[in-house]
Amino acid sequence: MSNQIKFLSVLGAALLLIIYAIAGITTIQPGYTGLRIKMLGTGQGVIDTISTGTTWIEPFTYDVKNYDSRSRQYPEEKQIPSSPKDGQPIEVDVSLEIGLDSSKIPKLHNAIGSDWYERVVLPALRAEMRNEPAQYLSDVAYTGVGRRAIQDHVQSNLRFRYADYGINITINMRALNFTNPDYVKTLEEKAKAAQKVIIEERNAD
Repeated sequence: MSNQIKFLSVLGAALLLIIYAIAGITTIQPGYTGLRIKMLGTGQGVIDTISTGTTWIEPFTYDVKNYDSRSRQYPEEKQIPSSPKDGQPIEVDVSLEIGLDSSKIPKLHNAIGSDWYERVVLPALRAEMRNEPAQYLSDVAYTGVGRRAIQDHVQSNLRFRYADYGINITINMRALNFTNPDYVKTLEEKAKAAQKVIIEERNAD
């Protein structure tokens, strides 16, 4: 009986060691940045980054977080309500492409967390897209030049705000729609008249 107990004890210890060894195996895929995070004892928090490949991390003391640092598209945000300086209601559709600076991911994780997009970037995007068109009159916001200016200013503001966290944002404003169809006709007429003046001036030269 004692031999059987010893055998079972050794077998149990061996199984625990196998489980412990397997639990510590960590693989970081290309395009991702791994963080080794101390969960127990003193000095808790991000310890260092983990290079691409497979390694072993002590599983009881440390946790591993994977961050996708590749530049990738995020879901399009549609019909963000806003208005130009003269108060005409508009809706803006915008898409984002975001890449993370691997060297700044530890700071991003400690300051904001892995849900950084939902917590800070998306609300900031919506706020910027509500506020920036108010700097322009409708007949300017309606033009391609005006829309590009709104897009570029929002992009510049967001990049500046999150530069320290390595969040590199590229914005593509896909649509800026005036919701009042009668006012759209007025803007179209103004645009045609302005274009006619330009053509006449060129012909005069």
